[in-house]
Amino acid sequence: MDSTTTAFHNAERQGITGTPEQFVLGNRFPKTSTNTQQGQSFTNAGYKKPSSAKYNVELLKELANDFGYLLNRTDISDCWLNVNDTYMAVHQCVLAARSSTFSAIMSGNNSKLDPDIKKELQTLHKNDKLVIFIKKTDPEIMKQVIIFMYTAKCELNETNAFYLLDAAGRYDIKSLKVYTAQCTYMAVHRCVLAARSNTFSAVMSGNYSRLDLKTKNELETSTKNNKLVISITRTSPEIMKQVIIFMYTANCELNERNAFHLLDAAGRYDIKSLKVYTARFLVNHIDTNNVLRLTEAAFLYDNILLKQRCIDYFIDHAREVMDISELWKPFAEKYPAIVSELLYCTVHKDEHREQTA
Repeated sequence: MDSTTTAFHNAERQGITGTPEQFVLGNRFPKTSTNTQQGQSFTNAGYKKPSSAKYNVELLKELANDFGYLLNRTDISDCWLNVNDTYMAVHQCVLAARSSTFSAIMSGNNSKLDPDIKKELQTLHKNDKLVIFIKKTDPEIMKQVIIFMYTAKCELNETNAFYLLDAAGRYDIKSLKVYTAQCTYMAVHRCVLAARSNTFSAVMSGNYSRLDLKTKNELETSTKNNKLVISITRTSPEIMKQVIIFMYTANCELNERNAFHLLDAAGRYDIKSLKVYTARFLVNHIDTNNVLRLTEAAFLYDNILLKQRCIDYFIDHAREVMDISELWKPFAEKYPAIVSELLYCTVHKDEHREQTA
């Protein structure tokens, strides 16, 4: 880097701390606009990410640092977040690039947003700035969310991890979902989990011989501050949250997006009532694209209701299912015994239906 460029960077960063927190302005709002780009027009360069792109890690770190400095440049921000009366200065382009929710709001294309999100994130223009009102996220959590969107890192601990995960889902920040999954703690009670799940009962009693090898390897335990800590690696925090809610309340959020994952968790942790709960939902959503996947889970975890409905569906739609070669071929190679049973039931469908009536 030549001396001119170095001097430019030093001048630009003069007076800016390395910790990106100057963007939090408390409850004050600037009286004058500092947006000097108004009226300028820009051309879309049409950038497309190369499929075989190779990135220089050091340059990526420098990029993250530069965005950290940018976050403190409140003088060139063009958007303000009002987080429960705490103002935060941000840049629309960064939030739009990192969050599909904020992108939709800033482009005015919010028709695809969840109604609750749309209702929460009200906007107005003040002093030539876009102001977005955020009511359901605590200012301290939102501060960490913003820092992450600029720098790809933030303060993450067992106290705030769950709230950051919730914000990542609410504002659809995919990389933050992955980041928080590294450290999402959920406080539970042994007696409840042991009563509702045979798997957790075995873990807590130390009777691992009842568990299959994969589950045994996944559920590592340790002790921290006199608390039992169970590390779960094969179930996402969002799904595990619903599993825990179900174990406590016999009810949880169940939809087409998460039903299969909840079914998988119900089988993996041997929660019989959750198996039934998810199966009753899924039997009404079987189609040619998911029947093999559901059949696999039904046989793997011996979910009788779902298994029966999947076989019935296959009998009626065998040709259509087998015509989807990219799904049928790998399934047939992996599960020849299941395929034999499906074909046998199809050939002897009258006998099969008499037995299961």
